[in-house]
Amino acid sequence: MLRNVRIGLGLLLLAGSFVFLAWGYWPAHRELRVRPVFTAGASQAKEDALTLLFPPKIRVGEAGVVRVTLDVGALSDFLPAAGETLSSSFYETHNLIAEARLDLPGVPVQPSGLISAPVSQGQTAVFYWTLRPANAGNFRGTIWLYLRAIDKYTGEEHRETVSAQMVEIESIKFLGFVVNRARTIGLVGAVVGLFLSLPLFESLAANLYRKRRNIL
Repeated sequence: MLRNVRIGLGLLLLAGSFVFLAWGYWPAHRELRVRPVFTAGASQAKEDALTLLFPPKIRVGEAGVVRVTLDVGALSDFLPAAGETLSSSFYETHNLIAEARLDLPGVPVQPSGLISAPVSQGQTAVFYWTLRPANAGNFRGTIWLYLRAIDKYTGEEHRETVSAQMVEIESIKFLGFVVNRARTIGLVGAVVGLFLSLPLFESLAANLYRKRRNIL
């Protein structure tokens, strides 16, 4: 009787531990968005100019990464000096810089503030942010993207806002536990559960061994 109780408790602990471990270690889903960029006076939007990759849910205590890719070559309408396309002649006379900022109140963001990426002809601008929410909740923010062109000869600057992308991140706990605590509980529970269930596994192994001997 005591042996059966021990085994039953061990199996329950194993089942519960696997739930904690699955929640703690299952790879986080990341959502990919392809967004058009609208320019004033343009006949149509630039359909594939911007891609956004981010985790809509982040476990509290775990870092999440947001990535934005901007096809600068498709955004000549933001730079009057470029004409219809960003040709090599434009890059000969101007320094082109893409800038970005992620505003997400309530969540620590690294890097914070405005970040810049010089862009050469044919390149895309890629920006990364790391998020590490400390509390559970829903957080809404905005990713701001800018283009800045600087005339190499006169120093004159032209800066335009390219896009303001809304993002919503949900940070979650599991039964009130942050991710590291859930993983610890799962690992400890699995070890204890295996120890308590050891007589069952020994019995199964012995039965399997006897059946193989009988067959042979």
